Amino acid sequence: LDLGCGSGRDAVFCAMRGFRVKAVDNWKGALQRAQVLADRYKDSFCSEDAVGFFEMDLKGATVKELQDQIGCNRVHLLVISRFLPRSLLFGDDFWNLIEVGGWLVFSHFMIGCLAFGRPSQPEDMLEESEVERLCRMKGLECKLLEYTTLHDGRPIVNLALQRVSEVVEPPEEAPEPVTQEANDAA
Repeated sequence: LDLGCGSGRDAVFCAMRGFRVKAVDNWKGALQRAQVLADRYKDSFCSEDAVGFFEMDLKGATVKELQDQIGCNRVHLLVISRFLPRSLLFGDDFWNLIEVGGWLVFSHFMIGCLAFGRPSQPEDMLEESEVERLCRMKGLECKLLEYTTLHDGRPIVNLALQRVSEVVEPPEEAPEPVTQEANDAA
């Protein structure tokens, strides 16, 4: 499953390696370019229906709406590259999309991109605390966490998480540090 697939680069790459891919984007023009790309490489796919493209606005969508749209409940590989479906990613049922043993491969812009102009809105960028929260989720193993920059200097994070348990839960919040005042009051 490729969320925010744009012109289909990652979806076609995965299809060329034997995956059956469902790719979702909200922009019809990008999906048309994606279909052209898929048609160009279709002889490299494992089957004629190796890639399916779906038009859907994912911002504010629920996992159930996404599952209904693509006709699939769970996937082995979920790819999200330079797209931030924050309401899905940090929602309670997001991890139900990925089967046990499956993967989330995620790459996105970090908050320091404001200095470069694109993305231009802070809500379209990740904060380090959000990345750390994903990496500390119970039931997931972080296999790759890489902070790096693009050739133009924009900071990004690359992340690979494997689902290792049927139950995936948010991390326990770190306890508040004990202050001297609290010790004195006790």
